[in-house]
Amino acid sequence: MNKVKLKIDARSDTGVTRTNNEDSFGVFEKDNLFLVCDGMGGHRAGDYASRLAVKTTLEMFDKLEEKNYRKISKDLKHEWEIASRLIAIIRLANRMIFNRSLANPKRQGMGTTFSGLAIEDGCAISGHVGDSRIYRFRDGKMELLTEDHTWVNELILDKEIDAGQARKLGNKNVITRALGLEQTVKIDVRIDPLQEGDIFLLCTDGLTKALPDDEIKRIVLYNKKRLSHTAKHLIDNANMKDGSDNSTVVIVAVENIFSIPGKKNATKMTLKAQDRRTSRIEMSLLKKYYPNSSISDRLKKFIKTVIVHKE
Repeated sequence: MNKVKLKIDARSDTGVTRTNNEDSFGVFEKDNLFLVCDGMGGHRAGDYASRLAVKTTLEMFDKLEEKNYRKISKDLKHEWEIASRLIAIIRLANRMIFNRSLANPKRQGMGTTFSGLAIEDGCAISGHVGDSRIYRFRDGKMELLTEDHTWVNELILDKEIDAGQARKLGNKNVITRALGLEQTVKIDVRIDPLQEGDIFLLCTDGLTKALPDDEIKRIVLYNKKRLSHTAKHLIDNANMKDGSDNSTVVIVAVENIFSIPGKKNATKMTLKAQDRRTSRIEMSLLKKYYPNSSISDRLKKFIKTVIVHKE
């Protein structure tokens, strides 16, 4: 028996000015796993990167054995199975995108954001890279659970500028972290206890660039659990106010929790880029699970001679 009853809706829209949708989303109800990805890169590489992230996540979530995902996510130092598996899969997706970018000159430099939410044992586990977002609505309040990995936001966090100065700067959406740009990646992780009535909104920056937080809050709380209305309302308003970018939303409402675990404290951490040993394990696993995936001679040479590793 599932320990939680969820209601879900999702929608993605190209927007008013663009002809190509580089956003992708995944709704994997069997595993209570949800994600949004916003791709980047020329020659349609952005939409390929975001779709590859979703596809790899779906496939590896079912395939990856516990002994393997524990090896890849050993630095998480947490006993929860789904948190460990989610981090391992994000790292494998990062490496898959990176490898494919090297194998095809038209896809060099491609990458994607990744905001994933998994529900397990009365808790919400999130894994986050980039500037897509996850919000939680609880008791009439709205909370941003993720931090944007952008140049401007890092200046704010480092207290080099304030929010008012940030609004006047250009290049607001230059991101500092994404899947596929390097062999390794830093990942933000959160584990939060659930409450019945919680609503989670995963969205790409096409929505948050167009709508301020107070309008997003108004729309979500106004529609309450009419999630299809909420998704349409958010996308329509984003297109009306701006529409210059793709917009994607995934909405997850917690209707019932049937099994209440012991009280758990909220946890938040940032995992550093993985070490060389973990990188080698990732490569061997991708070879095992994707034996027919083509790897160019250029990529093979690169892998043999260079290991990117950041402490």
